Amino acid sequence: MTSAVYAHLAKLKTFVAPDDDGVNKLYFLEVIEKFNKVKVGDTHRDVELRNQETMTNAALHRKPGTKPIYVIAKKWNGKVFRDKQFHAFLKKKGYKFEKNDQGNDSEWVENVTVEQLFAELAEFTSKPVHKAVELRPAQHYLLGLLQDAHNEGHQYINAGFCVRVGKTIISLTDTARNNWFPVYIGKNLTSQSSAETDNDEFGIVPEMITISLNGDDVSEVGELSRKTKCTIKKIKQANISNKQVIFFIDEVDDASHTKLSRDIITPVVEHFKENDMFACIVTMSGTRVYRGEKILKELTDGPIKELSLEYYEMQILQPDSTCNRNFRHISFYSKEVDGLVSISEAMKNKVTGHKSLSTVVVKLLGTNNFDFVTNEDSPHWFIKFSTVGKNNANALVRYLNRNHHTIENTEYHFAAINGDATKSKEAQNYCKNIIAAYPQKVCVFITQGMATTSFSVAAIGNSCVFTDNEITADDSQALHRSATWTEGKVDCNMIVVTTNDSMEHSFDDVFEDETKIAKTRGEKVEIYKELLNNNSMVHFTVSGSSERAVRITAQNTADFIDKKAKAMTKVASIMGVVNDLDEEILDDIFNSVTGKKNTSKNSGATKPENFDPFDTKKGKKLVSKQGGKELSVTAKEKIIRAFVENAVNIPAVAREQITPLEEIKFWDELGISKELFFDVYNSSWMFKDRIDAIYNLCGDNVYLVENYINNIV
Repeated sequence: MTSAVYAHLAKLKTFVAPDDDGVNKLYFLEVIEKFNKVKVGDTHRDVELRNQETMTNAALHRKPGTKPIYVIAKKWNGKVFRDKQFHAFLKKKGYKFEKNDQGNDSEWVENVTVEQLFAELAEFTSKPVHKAVELRPAQHYLLGLLQDAHNEGHQYINAGFCVRVGKTIISLTDTARNNWFPVYIGKNLTSQSSAETDNDEFGIVPEMITISLNGDDVSEVGELSRKTKCTIKKIKQANISNKQVIFFIDEVDDASHTKLSRDIITPVVEHFKENDMFACIVTMSGTRVYRGEKILKELTDGPIKELSLEYYEMQILQPDSTCNRNFRHISFYSKEVDGLVSISEAMKNKVTGHKSLSTVVVKLLGTNNFDFVTNEDSPHWFIKFSTVGKNNANALVRYLNRNHHTIENTEYHFAAINGDATKSKEAQNYCKNIIAAYPQKVCVFITQGMATTSFSVAAIGNSCVFTDNEITADDSQALHRSATWTEGKVDCNMIVVTTNDSMEHSFDDVFEDETKIAKTRGEKVEIYKELLNNNSMVHFTVSGSSERAVRITAQNTADFIDKKAKAMTKVASIMGVVNDLDEEILDDIFNSVTGKKNTSKNSGATKPENFDPFDTKKGKKLVSKQGGKELSVTAKEKIIRAFVENAVNIPAVAREQITPLEEIKFWDELGISKELFFDVYNSSWMFKDRIDAIYNLCGDNVYLVENYINNIV
């Protein structure tokens, strides 16, 4: 059996990254056994391999915290030099070299740091010195896709590049290879600061600019707005070499690119198009990739090139430099109210609520039966509560430090991290400084609003999201905090904690977004099997002292997919998807749909009598679930539920009328306009996937009648 998915997986498995053999590289090696000494050598081969040969032959070990560092051995005029020429330069300046066993100078420079040697090298080469970028296979792969798109003439690219792939390194390298001028523009400052940081370290492009769209703007009738004019002027001034301009719009998934920001981006790009200075525009995101199209569609009626790479695909390309993800979904259900109850309610109650939450936190940190193991080299935690209220999170941190600083003879320090740190560098430094300040303790970072700040702290090997809602894109990003790879870090743990008793909720998972290229059930099964080669997935239901587990394996993947397909057609699941839509589409829903109250069931409700994850026993009803109190009482929540309750009937009606969705008759009787339904349907692949699943399931007349027609009547 062959399909696009099978061919794609085969292409990934046979991909070979291009090497830079033949280019002379000056490298700097530090080892434990030679204190305050640095080996300065050169090689035309892979630097890491060359370093390994040196260490193996002499029984040496790389200094902890260091990695292969090298620069391309060229002077300011492009002339290639050898390590011996640089050695001679250092000797003239008074540097001493360690003697080898023949009494001659070796390549080990004494009493020096890499930073000092870089300063000397800058003088020797008469130009600034930057570390060379060590591209990973996934980055080579994506750079190839980008170059193919450029060569084919595509100027509008929507790039869905997964977390941890290094989007800014890719974008800067792509720009350098095409000799363009990069402009990073957007409201979210994370991407801009990352681009500046990476270019300062590696010197990938000689010129670049970052533009923030924050702040008020003033428009004049028939004229460009003040901020638009200012942005154009800044770009021209920074583009000293007068190169073609490539625009990068990063983090398009965080809804920051509203109409106000697009009203600046669009005329800025149009200006450079009109002046023949436009090379390309690339929207980038790891989640909610469809939001990039909204920006691009304002600039072109032509084709938009879609490029993507999911985390599991990156694992195929570079298994030795990615973390295996151990996903655990844990539903703490208690028939009595003295157990963990609704998470949002527990966060608000600083006495019994925080005591209840702390029992779960302690259980996760201590001995448990949840089938995950923490790594002593990356023992720290990142925990997100999907609730509102920074003060509640801060209060929980104080409670935990007072009452649970020691768990099973291990010392813990709990620290709050919230939206105060808006830049990834700030968040990284904050976490690293706390870890350094408590070297004998395991640090647990707790937040209710830091999901989208994409910082990387390799020592965090465990992440957890507490939520009674569907897993959102922000939750997925929070879970991937633990996936920052470093040498020796093979696994990371990703945990979701809920208080819901519904079997439907048990089948949420963080991998769903990675299956979107699948068009059939068979392709989806194939992707999940590929995922499970490098990752694991177990769902737990905890009721009192009882813990029941379902492990997803290659053998039961098909059953899991079938059960999940039914679960994801429930109103609660689709509400989670609709909540993630663009604010403009949500506004259309709010303005045209009448809401009604919902009901939900969390801990404290009727205890489920049977644990039947694949629904092999007939007659069992799934309980629909919703989020915490702050959502269920709002008008928006009621309206979204009303919209979804009408939307799920559309594919059933189409089946009853024996017609495709587009050809349904009598829309006025369905409680939702055709235009609004298809606006949502075409805006979110997840919503489309769920509606299509209902349409497929309703091909069974018994299912159609029992689940939809009887309800409609």
